Amino acid sequence: PNYTLLFSVGVLFLLMMLGGYWMREQLDTFYNPIYWALLSIAIVLVMISGQMWNQIRGPPLVHRDPNTGATGFFSGSSHYQFVAETGIVFALYGGLTASLILLNHDLLPLRTKNVIGLPSRGLSSLGGLLMFVIIFSYLLSIFKMKYQGYPYSFLLFS
Repeated sequence: PNYTLLFSVGVLFLLMMLGGYWMREQLDTFYNPIYWALLSIAIVLVMISGQMWNQIRGPPLVHRDPNTGATGFFSGSSHYQFVAETGIVFALYGGLTASLILLNHDLLPLRTKNVIGLPSRGLSSLGGLLMFVIIFSYLLSIFKMKYQGYPYSFLLFS
């Protein structure tokens, strides 16, 4: 019989128990909502970017055109994707999330001023809005490239 799985599960359980024993005095990390929010965002980004599809299907990293030798990061079909495309979409969704966080949160106190004279909160909101517009328009152009009949666009990057 093969005991590899049993051994792996036992070692994982032992490591979890040792970690719990060593961290028993420092339970603040389990009650900190920022850690849970970051973990939730990471899991959602992995799932919506297509990482699970890559694990199941095993696509190639990129596409190289045999005639011209050009490298393509995006598949032209809506039913297929490359690993590089997944990484790019993951980074774009992460940037979109960061821009929404910049729009929503108070990063610095309102009384601090920057070089221009605007409050820092307004400048971070303006930066978040600019990031959102650019990244969303790029995502929309990728979507339009994959679904050729899609009628809408925002800023054209294609």
